[in-house]
Amino acid sequence: MGLFRVEPFWQVILSTLGLAPGSLARRAGLTDHIFFPQAEKVDLEGWAALWDALAKEVPRPTLALEIGQALSFDAFDPALFATHCAANLREAAERLARYKPLIGPCRLNLAQGRDLAIGCEVVGMPYPPTLWGLAELVVWVSLARHCTATRIVPKRVRAPVLPSDPTAYTAFFGVPITPGPHFEVVVWARDAERPLVETAASLWQFFEPVLSRRARKSTRL
Repeated sequence: MGLFRVEPFWQVILSTLGLAPGSLARRAGLTDHIFFPQAEKVDLEGWAALWDALAKEVPRPTLALEIGQALSFDAFDPALFATHCAANLREAAERLARYKPLIGPCRLNLAQGRDLAIGCEVVGMPYPPTLWGLAELVVWVSLARHCTATRIVPKRVRAPVLPSDPTAYTAFFGVPITPGPHFEVVVWARDAERPLVETAASLWQFFEPVLSRRARKSTRL
């Protein structure tokens, strides 16, 4: 894994939590230039240090919930745009997994049975930051609910490290987080086939070749 820019959603995180970019960057051992429009690139260790710094800067047990629920799904982002062009939640997950390499080191692993299992991982990092993993679970469920206009309750949510305040997370997901080897959400088959309330399928024919080329290039880095 080479160098990359931190994900655009960090601007939302900083604004929502009222954090100074310079303070957080220094705590992570980085420069605040990583948050500029023409940002300096970071390596995998720097990326992980930023998440660890955020956990120390805002030591709240529900921080992952705050982050996941603060992100907007209406702003243009290549991977999120791809999901909005899908016919149903299963296809949205497939597209998100394909194009997620465009926005950082994170990857989605899909297990396609009747139900849909979505695992989150970081390439080259067996033990990624806990805050990142929990926030990813919240983001995925929030995205599923946003795209389908339905309060989807997962079949199962698993994590290698459980949150210190499980009650708040159980209330959000509708099921408790249970121990598992990696961060994973399992969606019932009926919800995986649930159609999206709004799609941009016609735009997809135009953007898909461009995003596919970018995705192939990113996986070679």
